[in-house]
Amino acid sequence: MLPDASESRNLAVAGLTVYAVDQRCVAGTSNPMALSERPTWDEADEAIDEAELALTVIRADLDAAGWSP
Repeated sequence: MLPDASESRNLAVAGLTVYAVDQRCVAGTSNPMALSERPTWDEADEAIDEAELALTVIRADLDAAGWSP
């Protein structure tokens, strides 16, 4: 549904799913992410940078499409 010229199409955000979904959606597990699967600080910082970039690009695309708040 994004316009062809949308920069949002080029975002590599699939790796953020583990932070948004996987940790919250494991049924019957009190701690869904085992210690061996937890990200390092560097990986977490990289994920934060990717998420911030994604928000910036998406906001710019929305503004360009006239969806300003």
